[in-house]
Amino acid sequence: MLGFIATVFVAYSSTSYILLRRPIIFLRRKRLPFEASHISHRGGSGEQIENTLEAFSSSLLVGTNMFETDCHITKDNQVVVFHDNTLDRSTGVSGLVKEFSYEDLPRYLRVIEVQFTPGSFCIAESPSSYKIPRLEDLFNKFPNTPINIDIKVNDNLLINE
Repeated sequence: MLGFIATVFVAYSSTSYILLRRPIIFLRRKRLPFEASHISHRGGSGEQIENTLEAFSSSLLVGTNMFETDCHITKDNQVVVFHDNTLDRSTGVSGLVKEFSYEDLPRYLRVIEVQFTPGSFCIAESPSSYKIPRLEDLFNKFPNTPINIDIKVNDNLLINE
């Protein structure tokens, strides 16, 4: 009986010592469903008008693995892909995104200054580049591309939508 207790004690002590020194010995490395070595912020702003479907399409052509975008909700509860909560900088119209219905949202300006590169401007290539897309449009057009959604406003309705 004493031999059994000594064996259990030695096994317990040895296991405890090993796990104390290398606690991750039994853990497997987490495998992610995708690898994102190239992430397009605002859909690749600076190369195309930010957060437009054209910008997201263009970023895939240069090898992006993942999109990063911001979302806001309109007066009629449509979740739109748009960086600022005000429309001024990108559309030239004063007001908040949430004050407009989706159909009444102004279109992007043809030329927008790139925020993170002062003095640089992005010019829309086509009139379709001016439209502010819905998040649903982004999901439908790019069903296999991971998207990091940044919500900067504390709005439960937006989160639930």
